[in-house]
Amino acid sequence: SKPDRIVFTLEDGVGGTRTLEKDIVDWVKIKNKGAPGSMRRPVVIMTICLAHQAIADRVNLADRKGFSYPLLIGRHFLQNGRFLVDSELSSTHAPACQP
Repeated sequence: SKPDRIVFTLEDGVGGTRTLEKDIVDWVKIKNKGAPGSMRRPVVIMTICLAHQAIADRVNLADRKGFSYPLLIGRHFLQNGRFLVDSELSSTHAPACQP
């Protein structure tokens, strides 16, 4: 059978938005921070540009309106890109991958 699909909108980093449609490859349960229970989130494969590398990996989707960062990059993604992180630095590379 065909996988379920999801349509979602992202900020494009230059003041606009971009709407994407992706196959849902999995569902994950995420514990609610500071509250009992958990929420179920869809997982999609996305290609993300970081430090001149385009890396495809699993991303679980959540509404991040009102948060400081529109996307959280996890340990698995960083390992796939063979990144070493210096937590004292931020914004050291400009985006360079082509959409």
